[in-house]
Amino acid sequence: FLEDIEEVGSEIELISLNASVKAAHTGEKGKALGVLASSIQQLSQQAGGRTESVKDIRGSIGEASNHLKSNDEACMDSSHVTDIVTILEQILEGIRRIDEEVD
Repeated sequence: FLEDIEEVGSEIELISLNASVKAAHTGEKGKALGVLASSIQQLSQQAGGRTESVKDIRGSIGEASNHLKSNDEACMDSSHVTDIVTILEQILEGIRRIDEEVD
């Protein structure tokens, strides 16, 4: 999606450059077209800068997402929990036996 935006921005910039050239060739009558072309070119450049910012933010979000996924996988690894539960059950069974012997 961002590549499409960049492509459109490049085309808009080319159009504004062509309009600037036409305005220069027309002289005084082309001044308004030249001003318009210059403004469009500036907007295109600003949009390009913002697109780069969006790319950077998207990259940061991707990195954070990968980090969260890694943490989630570590937390969801229940094999350790199962081992601990088994050990605790064995300990409880031992305590029950001791309790019965004491009684």
